[in-house]
Amino acid sequence: MTPPLRLMDTHAHLDAFAEDGERAAVLEAARAAGADGLLAIGGNAAGNETAVASSAQPGIWAAVG
Repeated sequence: MTPPLRLMDTHAHLDAFAEDGERAAVLEAARAAGADGLLAIGGNAAGNETAVASSAQPGIWAAVG
């Protein structure tokens, strides 16, 4: 039996969504669309902080740079 396909968004700039409520809505929409995981990308100090803070949630990982 083939395991079910799992999808992951591998490049998400969550810092583009400044409001926490807006960010939560984006994450909810990604999960509703079938994304099991998300790699939050930081490209500057503020983006890095957002990515790392977001990675406290299950299924979200951070990449900083």
